[in-house]
Amino acid sequence: MEKNKQKYISFIIVVLVIILGAFLLFKSKATSPALTYDEYLQEGINFETKGDLKSAIASYEKASEVAPTDYVPYSNIGSAYYAEGEYGKAETAFLKALELGKNNVSVYTKLYEVYFKGLKRNLGEMNAFFIDAMTNTNNDINIVRLYASYLEEINELKLALPIWEGLLKVEPDNAAYKAKIEALKKKINQISN
Repeated sequence: MEKNKQKYISFIIVVLVIILGAFLLFKSKATSPALTYDEYLQEGINFETKGDLKSAIASYEKASEVAPTDYVPYSNIGSAYYAEGEYGKAETAFLKALELGKNNVSVYTKLYEVYFKGLKRNLGEMNAFFIDAMTNTNNDINIVRLYASYLEEINELKLALPIWEGLLKVEPDNAAYKAKIEALKKKINQISN
């Protein structure tokens, strides 16, 4: 009888150990993050590629929770909102990205699209945006070129011309700048005459 009792107790202990092990395994999987930062970003990119912008935004938001000081998830959130036509939300996301990565030319370029094409900001607002962008990027040539192109786009040719001329001084062998300057001079002369 004692031998059966001992077998029974051993059996109960083994079952309890198995149950406890399974419980601990389940609990550790439930409390650990499902994906890493990079995996959340990639998941968001995959959703965005498929056109599932809401799921992409959710993945990017999870990435921002894992790495709250990284600007990339916010930049990606802004891009997804822009693609949805949610310009106010895109602006908010891009501004958060710039708060974390103030000198990021790519984010400024995306925010330009929101302001110019989405929110249709006026010349004064756009000039303030470009002053901020150039200041924070140490007059990055891509931002300066974007500003000159913007001025052309809104037909402010006399303002665009000296910027293109300044760019040519930085890159004196740039044939595209030379052609742009000549074309602008011709347009300005045609308008003046």
